[in-house]
Amino acid sequence: MLVRGTTSKNGVEIIEAAERMGGSLDAYADVDFAEIAGTALSRHWAEMLGLIADVARNADEKTTAQAVRGVSRPTN
Repeated sequence: MLVRGTTSKNGVEIIEAAERMGGSLDAYADVDFAEIAGTALSRHWAEMLGLIADVARNADEKTTAQAVRGVSRPTN
């Protein structure tokens, strides 16, 4: 999953929100894991946690489908 957007924010808005908190937000995914990592100034921890939750719970369906197609599947 890439940070491309949620149902309420596009990718640019997410990155700008993280930067306003003095931090950043990144997302990684592979076949067997997904990770969302965020950093922010300590006074913004609750706001950053809300942003991470938004990305995790409200990913735009079209964006999610595009990201999933980009993950290679292992061949057995």
